[in-house]
Amino acid sequence: MNHIEAFLYGGKAQEVLQENRPESFIEIKRSPQHMQHEVIFAVKPNEVGLEELRLMVDDISSPSSTRYQQWLTYSTVGDLVSNHESTKNVTFWLETTYSYCSENNEKEVASVDWKSTHGDYIKASASICHWEKLFKTEFYEFSDRQRTFSSKISERPVHRARHYSLPLHIEPHLFAVFNTVQAPPVLSQRHHLISSEEGDPLPQQAASKSPVTVQFLNQLYDLTSNKASSALSQSVFETASEYFSPSDLKLFQQTYKLRELPAVSIGDQATSSPCSTSGGSPSCFEGNLDIQYISGLAQLASSIYWYVPSGKGYTDPFVAWITAVANTQQPPQSNAISWSSLEMYMTASVMTAFNTQALKLAAMGVTIAVASGDDGAPNSYYPGNSNTAQCMCSLDSSSSNKKNYWTSSTGPGGGAVTKSGWSGQGYFPYFPASCPYVTAVGATMGPEYGNPEVACQSQQGGVISSGGGFSTFFAQPAWQQPTVAAYLRAANASALTTPAAGFNPRGRAYPDLALIGVNYQVMVAGKLVGMYGTSASAPVFAAFITLLNTARRAAGQPAVGFINPSLYSAGRNRSGLFTDVTSGSNKCCSTGVPASPGPGPVCCSSGFTALPGWDPVTGWGSLGMSQLSKLFNSSSLAADSYSGAAWQHSSTHWAFSLTAVLCIFWLSTCF
Repeated sequence: MNHIEAFLYGGKAQEVLQENRPESFIEIKRSPQHMQHEVIFAVKPNEVGLEELRLMVDDISSPSSTRYQQWLTYSTVGDLVSNHESTKNVTFWLETTYSYCSENNEKEVASVDWKSTHGDYIKASASICHWEKLFKTEFYEFSDRQRTFSSKISERPVHRARHYSLPLHIEPHLFAVFNTVQAPPVLSQRHHLISSEEGDPLPQQAASKSPVTVQFLNQLYDLTSNKASSALSQSVFETASEYFSPSDLKLFQQTYKLRELPAVSIGDQATSSPCSTSGGSPSCFEGNLDIQYISGLAQLASSIYWYVPSGKGYTDPFVAWITAVANTQQPPQSNAISWSSLEMYMTASVMTAFNTQALKLAAMGVTIAVASGDDGAPNSYYPGNSNTAQCMCSLDSSSSNKKNYWTSSTGPGGGAVTKSGWSGQGYFPYFPASCPYVTAVGATMGPEYGNPEVACQSQQGGVISSGGGFSTFFAQPAWQQPTVAAYLRAANASALTTPAAGFNPRGRAYPDLALIGVNYQVMVAGKLVGMYGTSASAPVFAAFITLLNTARRAAGQPAVGFINPSLYSAGRNRSGLFTDVTSGSNKCCSTGVPASPGPGPVCCSSGFTALPGWDPVTGWGSLGMSQLSKLFNSSSLAADSYSGAAWQHSSTHWAFSLTAVLCIFWLSTCF
């Protein structure tokens, strides 16, 4: 028995098995023993303080509370949930437990490279050999052959274990140990390219009278000004191999006579090379869409392209991003996430960690807008090593090998861990849209033809279908329960609208609202292309929040922050506030998921129908700036007198502080 085994494992140890492993995550060979590997230790929070924080967020986000929108400071949140004793114990364990793993057979201890300000995360590096002895396990190289957004087949070798063990005196101090048994997320396609000036012609069913531009959105959603406060910041989350082009951003601004303001790049993904228009590298479609529209609609605010790597050597990108944001003393008040994965491919530890950080940001008055998905309620996946997507109509929602969580009992995410009463097919919700502390944004169509908004539907020419449904992991929050119950009563009143069995009626329901999601004009490689998806509507809504916060700041009011309880309260009690979307459904996958035989899209029996009021297709419907201002009692935005002159704005100090956080948390070396 070596030093570690004698010191730590004289008795029983707590073993953790590999969490949800996708079919495409294939074991290749043992990891090299002397290779350095980074591990992230998530310290278990102060449970009493965490519960107190949940109750406080419920209170300060409720419009009926006397403490409404009295958001907490970064230090107050940290003081509530920090567990300094556990941080100290884990750090001591890492720094004093040695093995004989060095090439010279000398003592090796882990290097503690970084600790978050409040000690909730510890980053450490050591050789694979050392981690194997510390965790009583073996690491293997895995290859994730799942098709991703930015490449045809992505080979992403990662080093993971089938299981790991913690000594009994350390296990109570840790919530999770990342980069050990968690497979990387299988990222879903987030944009749909349909037309270009020199590419394939626009399909007849997708043609539109008015392409969507900043000016089109201003008119549709009654924005009288795009001038945001230079004191505010907003961000778009990006991952995989996604870049953005500063030259395309400048040309986009010049083409539509917008203020020429560069984006802040966090993560070194601003490319000076021309973007690929044929699926190669650098891929910029999603990145350009997100940054061009959030910065174009809310001008003068610092617009951050916040990139997090995924794959080899990195922790889960969702957890890494939101942890870095939550560990920033003054985080962007408005954020957009256009990326997602199916809940069935996510691990419980990752989803819970993300939700905890989202709770902290909600307490600090931060808004997170998340795309609800583009394949309706069924969603799609790439089976095995296939590079052809399949709509999940016939997949058993309760299949044990998919490791879903829903049950009637409460589990780690507030939802479930064991099955009870699950039956049906074709319901696979998206994460992080299913997180209770984000605002999930669906998609509409219609105004591009001069018609009223209806749910975006692929089978009706919308190219994508607005994502929506019910979480299998997160419980339905109290602010949503009366609304969901009303929808289910109305839907079940008619055979035409009764949804097929297989969804979790007690799960967090989404989306919360929707905006137009079709034919956005995006500058890529110097040419305009038409793009479709909820990945367009999410950054647009994040920009709306920045403009709303600008007006509130001028009036001496706090940021709107975590808006979901206000949305649902207003939807139930203030008739006519939303533009209700009552037509359409989300039973079909996008046209990017081919039908067999014949052309797409694939439509399923599973899914939901839009009805008056809230529904899991477009949420409460859409709302413009005047409606948002009325909802949050903000003064109208001042008329914008911008005449086309160049504007200059400096964000150097702010960008440097965020860059420092990121290069420490994710990367071995700063960029």
